[in-house]
Amino acid sequence: MKILGFLGSPRKEGNTAILMNEVLSEAKKGGHEVNIYYLNETNIQGCQGCLHCKKHGGCRIDDDMQSIYDEIQAADSIVFGTPVYWGGESSQFKTFFDRWFAFIISPPPNYVVSLRPGKKGVFFITQGREEEDMFQYLPKRFSSILKGMLGFSAVYTFVAPGLRKVEAKERPELLAKAREAGKFLIS
Repeated sequence: MKILGFLGSPRKEGNTAILMNEVLSEAKKGGHEVNIYYLNETNIQGCQGCLHCKKHGGCRIDDDMQSIYDEIQAADSIVFGTPVYWGGESSQFKTFFDRWFAFIISPPPNYVVSLRPGKKGVFFITQGREEEDMFQYLPKRFSSILKGMLGFSAVYTFVAPGLRKVEAKERPELLAKAREAGKFLIS
């Protein structure tokens, strides 16, 4: 099984990275192929809305997404992690995920998607706010996009709140949530 992780935080050892590694630890234990992309270290330009992908298939922008598209197609499961910045996903994550528009060949109401169907996904957010439901719309939105528009078979979401002063590695309940998400991926 091939599993990808996309880290939307610029901090390679921050809370989002800690939880990403915990999610993926279950797959690594099982001997599955795992690859993490640190989005802050990639050269990914923003979607231009040019609709080249609808007319010609594939995105015309020549950047790191070209090889990442192939990795996404080949993956069985994908983990997405982003901190909450100003009530939304990080700019690194937003830029990356906007480019998934290239997988949609025809627009609504009859979506046709070029992405291989049946992938499993995990989407999680980290946040400083204590209220777990404060930004719950983010996991719901991404789960809807992944399942409803992109053909993922199942998506597991979780929120990691209250990480302003305490690191994720000091929160056993969050580490357990991450491991549970990892088990979901390989089940």
